[in-house]
Parts: sequence; structure tokens; C-alpha cells
Amino acid sequence: MRRFLVTHWMFPIAILVWAAFSITAAIQLEPIKAALGLGALICACGLAWHSWKGYAPKATPRTARLQAAPVERDSDGYWTHPAHPAFEEGQHAEAFEWLDAQQLETDIAYLESEAEDHPAVVAYWGDAGDSNISAWEPPRPEGEGWFVLSVHDTEDWGPVCVWVRHAAQQGKGGAA
Repeated sequence: MRRFLVTHWMFPIAILVWAAFSITAAIQLEPIKAALGLGALICACGLAWHSWKGYAPKATPRTARLQAAPVERDSDGYWTHPAHPAFEEGQHAEAFEWLDAQQLETDIAYLESEAEDHPAVVAYWGDAGDSNISAWEPPRPEGEGWFVLSVHDTEDWGPVCVWVRHAAQQGKGGAA
């Protein structure tokens, strides 16, 4: 956003400075300086416009508020909300921007937080190394309005369940 603002303020300032330079040179009957100023003004406008259009805020379509969907986990116990965008690995900033735009509060449940003898923990981290976590029922956070956004595997923490609720419900029914 900062780069966008700088670009938007620099564009008219550059135009005014170069226009003033060109007009002053023309009034003083210095045609070479006036021509150079006018040429620089034209080039600067073209370059500024080219960079400006890359930073203009894109119109964000009004999207319907994300709602809970029936959780139908696959045979290995994983699931992702159908309205959740498919972010690539390393797109953490975009994912957080999407959550902010949806005004969602998150709470993450980790399979590794379960007891060592939990069937899903034994299957996942045991000798078999089975990725099936269908025996895991992720604990719901305290409070109202929580629904599952995703049950997925991560490189660093193993299987997680991402619970979300709309930020407006934060104070209802207890702490998150």
C-alpha cells in the first residue's frame, strides 16, 4: 500500500515539476531546454503510468461471507472447505490477506497435541508411518461460531485442523 501511495503522489508531482521546467524554459526563449523538458515530461508520464497501473488497487468483488460447509473428510481423514482458495506453498501472506478479507479468526488444533496412545497419533507417527488420520476428531475451540476450514498435513507440525469463525463472534460464548 505504501508503494501505491508513493507512486500516486509522485506521478502528479513529477508532471508539475517537469511542466514548470518546460514552461519556464519556453518563456525564457530557451528552446533546447524546453524541448528537453517536454521530452522528459512525456517519458516520465509514460514510465510512471506503466509502473502506476501495476500498483493500482484492484477492485475486490464483494464476496459472500464464508459459511460453514458439511465436513466430508476423505478416506485418510483430510478435508478443505470448498470456498477456500488453493494457495501454493509459500503464499502465507496471501493466505493471511484472504483470512483478513473474510474477517476470520483462526484457531489451530494439532494432532501432535493429542495423547501418545491416540490411534491417529500411533498410526501417523508410529512404525507404520500411515498418513491416515481419520480416527482423529480435532477438538473444537471454546466459544460459539467455530467451523472447520481445513484438516490437512503440514511439513513442520504434521496434521492440523484449522478452525475459523467470523471476528464479530469473538466475544460470544467464551474465550477462543
